[in-house]
Parts: sequence; C-alpha cells; structure tokens
Amino acid sequence: MGHAPSSSAEYRLYLRERHGPRQVKYFVCDDLRQICGVINLSEIVRGSFQSAYLGYYALAPHAGKG
Repeated sequence: MGHAPSSSAEYRLYLRERHGPRQVKYFVCDDLRQICGVINLSEIVRGSFQSAYLGYYALAPHAGKG
C-alpha cells in the first residue's frame, strides 16, 4: 500500500500486514495516544548487509509540526 488507509477495510489490511519477515510498520502517536503518522521499514535484509527502506508520513492535521 503506497498511501494511508482511507477505509475500514484498508485499515484492517494495514493492521494484518503490520509485521512480517521483511517489513515492520509503526504508528506515531501524540501524548493523548492519537495517531499522528506512520513509520514503515520494508524490504528488510538481515545478515552482514543489514538494509531496509524507510518510509514515513504525518497525517494531515499533524503535518509540518516537527
């Protein structure tokens, strides 16, 4: 998925695929435990190479707040 979940079905799929052998997805939350954004590590390669792609985004109400 190359975009934020926009329906309950997409959100459920996101949660099901949150952890796998080559990917990990984290929610970023504020002090009130509201979701502010997401951090994704994908195509994780272990061993001597130790590599992954990093993707992240903020939800619109939190964008640009550092």
